[in-house]
Amino acid sequence: MADGASHSEVATSESISTKTVQRALDRVAAKDRPPLGRIELAVLDPLEIDPLAQVARSFAVIEHTEGELLSVAAHTGTDAVKVGALRDLLKTAQARLDLLERIGFLPHAQREWWGPETSWAAAWRALSSMAEENGIDIAELQERFRELQRDRPTPAITLMGLGPQPTKAAA
Repeated sequence: MADGASHSEVATSESISTKTVQRALDRVAAKDRPPLGRIELAVLDPLEIDPLAQVARSFAVIEHTEGELLSVAAHTGTDAVKVGALRDLLKTAQARLDLLERIGFLPHAQREWWGPETSWAAAWRALSSMAEENGIDIAELQERFRELQRDRPTPAITLMGLGPQPTKAAA
């Protein structure tokens, strides 16, 4: 308050609730803000925009939003609010997948999921599982594979960035 009076002091002196005092102060503060259409936005030079920083910022916003929505869903006593928060959480998860697709970390079409990379990964999991069942140490198998790659690199595997990954059972 301008004269140092608290919300409760003003409410008592005016015979109104502190909630009414807060609403009145919020309305006054809102009048001081320009309407959304009049806000001056900074114009950035497109050549100075760091695309990776923008992607990182987008992921940070998604992370923050997910945390807030999970908190709302966990702490609300109203079923409608919980359902709304969970529905928005699903939209946020979809936004994350859309962003991953746009920046090239996910394939654009469902059929692309089953390309050579996926086939190689599935073959490696099967090989690891069979090796483990037959008492072969997966870590040794991975190291031997890496040695072979160092000695005779296979361009297709090297370019894909694939290689032995421990199975869930071995991890």
